[in-house]
Amino acid sequence: MLNEEEVVLRTYRRLKAVVEQLDVSYELLFVDDGSSDSTADTILEISLNDESVTGVFLSGHFGKEAALRAGLKYAAGRAIVTMDGDLQDPPERIPEMIRAWRAGADVVRMRRQSSTPDRHLDFMLYGPRAATVLSLVVNRQRYMKDVIAWAGLRETVITYERRPRAAGRSKWSVAQLLGFSRDGTKTLSNVCARILMLMGFLGFFAGLAYACYILIALTIRNDPASLDPLASAAPLLLGGGVLYFLGWLGEQMEQIAPPMRHPNFSIRVLARNGRMSAP
Repeated sequence: MLNEEEVVLRTYRRLKAVVEQLDVSYELLFVDDGSSDSTADTILEISLNDESVTGVFLSGHFGKEAALRAGLKYAAGRAIVTMDGDLQDPPERIPEMIRAWRAGADVVRMRRQSSTPDRHLDFMLYGPRAATVLSLVVNRQRYMKDVIAWAGLRETVITYERRPRAAGRSKWSVAQLLGFSRDGTKTLSNVCARILMLMGFLGFFAGLAYACYILIALTIRNDPASLDPLASAAPLLLGGGVLYFLGWLGEQMEQIAPPMRHPNFSIRVLARNGRMSAP
């Protein structure tokens, strides 16, 4: 969780109400990803007063994938459910996920109802075999589907309706949406590839806009000489296209690299069984 002070207590209560109805032993594990508000304090208070709650506190903001790995490191259950902490993923669907796991699924993926393909892997259940594999895979968004097939894991997909945030606002910045987030999975080559793609897109767009401007001027003036500056738009169009292609090629080469890499994260403190301890 990152800066979710408005919703963390509500998330805890909703989760608690759901799991208490299940005939299972359970642990609720919250990972604080270096929040700058009172999220960490609230998680700490909950974990010290409820022994079924574990709080894992990272020493800084390392991103979703690193936070997931930190949670997996300390999760003790045979089946592990991962979800965002903003209640867009309804905890009330967890019993259905557990039933699918008990029916033989190694992985239960909750797929959002959408007209476009849903590649999000946030609301998931991992059985023991899948959790072992997941602990080795850094970038789930890129590699998890391939690893599921490679490891022979049985997957069940359940469709659900993702709801608006219960409170607060999205923590995704423009840089993160462009793929420059610090999540421990981005290598230097990956970031450089994204920068090349962005520069190529901007250059191509600038050249296209300039060419359109010249053509409009030609239409208004009806002067063939107005076409002379059109040649100056060609380097922008060509250069932008080449830069974008090089960036795209770099991203494709990045996918060839082995997916078993470890993101960096550091745990500041752990709160479990009603007391705080060093990690």
